[in-house]
Amino acid sequence: MIIMKKRYLKTVCSIIFFSALFLLPSGCQKKESISTAGLTEIPEHELVAGSGPAYATSSSFYGRCYAENGYYEIIDGLINFVSYDTGDSYIICSRPNCKHKDGNCAAKTWYPGTLGLARYQNHMYIIKHNAPEYSYTLSSFDLDGENQKEIITLSCGDRKQDGWHIVDVSQVYYCRNIAWCDIRNEYIENGECIDRCSQLVGYRLDTGEKIELTQLQMTGDGVDNPFSYKWISEDKIVIEDYNTQSIFIYDMASQTMDTYTEQQMREALETLGEDLSDCPAADIRFIGYVKETGMYYFQVFGYSDSTNENTVRNIVFSWDLDSSGAILADFGGGGIIFQMVGYTQTMIVDDTDILYSVDLDNERGMIYRLDLISGESRQLFEDDTHITFRILYCGQDFYIGTLDEGDRLCRISKEDFDKGNLSAAETISKY
Repeated sequence: MIIMKKRYLKTVCSIIFFSALFLLPSGCQKKESISTAGLTEIPEHELVAGSGPAYATSSSFYGRCYAENGYYEIIDGLINFVSYDTGDSYIICSRPNCKHKDGNCAAKTWYPGTLGLARYQNHMYIIKHNAPEYSYTLSSFDLDGENQKEIITLSCGDRKQDGWHIVDVSQVYYCRNIAWCDIRNEYIENGECIDRCSQLVGYRLDTGEKIELTQLQMTGDGVDNPFSYKWISEDKIVIEDYNTQSIFIYDMASQTMDTYTEQQMREALETLGEDLSDCPAADIRFIGYVKETGMYYFQVFGYSDSTNENTVRNIVFSWDLDSSGAILADFGGGGIIFQMVGYTQTMIVDDTDILYSVDLDNERGMIYRLDLISGESRQLFEDDTHITFRILYCGQDFYIGTLDEGDRLCRISKEDFDKGNLSAAETISKY
């Protein structure tokens, strides 16, 4: 009887043990699915910058896509969402018991160079790098990883054949239901690269239709054609040509492109009473465009000689590309505008402002906020000249940025930032 009871207990314990093992979640399963409750759809006309290329097993602060409630990044080849509030990380996949090892999993990215990860409208978008096929695929999927859809695949071509071949895709922006891409190309002849050219192209997210803003062209010197997206809004795209100091403005409504040269900008400054005759060399940089004012904004560095070292002009001015404008700020010889670090590198924050520092001495500067609509500047706080808090993302009432020379990712309220209370920044993660 005792022997039978022991056997019975042993059998019951075995059943309970193996049942428990069966009920435990497998090590390959992700955490609870990311909640999409409370997330509002991003308007079609709003600009969203995709993440930079993911080349490592853990992305840097600049290879992420930041949003209001958290950020998206690629870790160990899988797309993750990380919550600002809890710090919890979620793999963007809702398939039960998914091991995230095949192409059916939306979270799986196969090779380094994948980029353009972003939440836009009510979907996720990404450009995946397919190394064996030498191609890039623009895809969309739901916020929980369901309903994957390939929009278009860009073939890099057979480099054994002469002609233009895609090397990689650089910046990606989403706006007006279009993915705007900066694509680097090489011209191959007899197996060797003899020229390079960047092409700025848009792809409609519903059809994959291609919109060419610039054309592939031979430069003759093997140097990459220096076209670069500088600004994309709901109705304008501004492209800068570093060689000629010109800007090209594409109007989305009329689908027309206009060119404005450095000489035209110099003449506009003269009409505003700013004489650059003592500046044989000048660097005119585009800052941004504000729809409410219809104005374009520029920063001008005027140099006394061609070495571009002795600065005698450092100003910010507005211009409507015709006859109107104003000098908004004059830094004298020392001062810089905050440039949002990372992938987008825009200078306008909170849609209508710029932040700038005017040197007090070699180590300290005074931070100001300039309202581009009113033209009024407001003094904020004193800071190091190298700028302590570098902004990555502007939320509704907070900034995401880096402290400790880029080693710490933090969130700070805009109120605390404007007061210079940088110690109030909360740490999200460390690099």
